Amino acid sequence: MPQWEGDFFRSQVVAAWAIDFDAPQFRNIQIFGHYQVLADGTLAPPFGRNDPWDMHGMVNNWEENENEPRAAAFRTAIETFLRAMRLAQPFAMPPDADGYPKILSLNFRIGDL
Repeated sequence: MPQWEGDFFRSQVVAAWAIDFDAPQFRNIQIFGHYQVLADGTLAPPFGRNDPWDMHGMVNNWEENENEPRAAAFRTAIETFLRAMRLAQPFAMPPDADGYPKILSLNFRIGDL
């Protein structure tokens, strides 16, 4: 997926994301992952709007940060990001949206938004 398509979808998630992007505790948190965007603008499981909420299934190594007090900001950032991804569905599709499903790869630092 070209970068502009990734930016197209990311902007829709950011619009639905309830987090203070300028807060110091979130500034350096890196968000990354691969999500399959289906032709109807939804995400494939386990990230679909109506899929069961399962942080262990959505985030690799979630258990390592689940109860770690120092990871509170990370947990908040990831949980709110995934909720925003659900709220943004179905996504508006980019112009000339051919060849879906496609893998959406996101990798960004919250402080860069």
